[in-house]
Amino acid sequence: MLRYTLRRFGYMLITMWVIITLTFFLMHMLPGDPFSDIEKMTPEVKAKLLAKYGLDKSLPEQYMIYLGNIVKGDLGSSYKTSNRDVNDIIEQHFPTSARIGGQAIVFGLFVGLTLGIVAALRQNSWVDYSAILVAIIGVSIPNFVIATLLSYFVGVKLGWFPPAGWGKFSHTVMPSFALSLGMLAYFARMMRTSMLDVIGQDYMRTAKSKGLNDFQIVVKHMIRNAILPIITILGPMIVGIITGTIIIEQIFIIPGLGKYYIHSIYLNDYAVTLGLTIFYSALLIFAIFVVDILYGVIDPRIRVAGRK
Repeated sequence: MLRYTLRRFGYMLITMWVIITLTFFLMHMLPGDPFSDIEKMTPEVKAKLLAKYGLDKSLPEQYMIYLGNIVKGDLGSSYKTSNRDVNDIIEQHFPTSARIGGQAIVFGLFVGLTLGIVAALRQNSWVDYSAILVAIIGVSIPNFVIATLLSYFVGVKLGWFPPAGWGKFSHTVMPSFALSLGMLAYFARMMRTSMLDVIGQDYMRTAKSKGLNDFQIVVKHMIRNAILPIITILGPMIVGIITGTIIIEQIFIIPGLGKYYIHSIYLNDYAVTLGLTIFYSALLIFAIFVVDILYGVIDPRIRVAGRK
């Protein structure tokens, strides 16, 4: 298991280096520079700004300096906002996106898996058909449409929750639900399909012949084997939600991390765009790494195949 973990960790570091390198050079291939859109800037002032941020150096020099700063945990400073580090932006605004995303994940995962399991165990019943209907609705309707409807009808018309804003728990309910519905539907559909596939396997008949009760069969054999495909996509899906859905944040006026990412691209703010891209990528790659380890723990055959 240790060799398997170290190998996966090495792949993670190599992938991270490739992403950093590609993002760095692609950003610097864009036309202009962070200060080219500022009107009435004299060449002298522009030269001082380029020197201040090290943009007057050659591209290889900038790359090596940037790599060194990343190793030290420094993602740089914004070129557009004075005295604003990328680390500070992440520290202040990522918890907001993470809170919304975390609540969406807990609700979507719990309800989605429960629906999928119950639907498979009660195949062709009204429970099964209801779960399929929820899955179709969740997959078919984009979350920003659901968010808009919730904000207008539940927030404005009914007044059950604040239609927008941030500060109280009530502000998080509708954004979290809007984010969770797609995940809920996807997990319900996938878990149902996986459960139905497991139910028909030979080892299920063996478990029943051993005299195990229904609870033991469902928990130890059905769910454990059926949940493997869920774990495969769980990591990237969690990161995608936690890092913040930009449109959802805009609809509910949530001060999350997503809007800073978009603004940095519009403003050609290299440091913020690079820093947030690396931050998002690191989360995604780490999530995939954790999923690989969990996969190996749950199914030892994967570790053996990896060694071969």
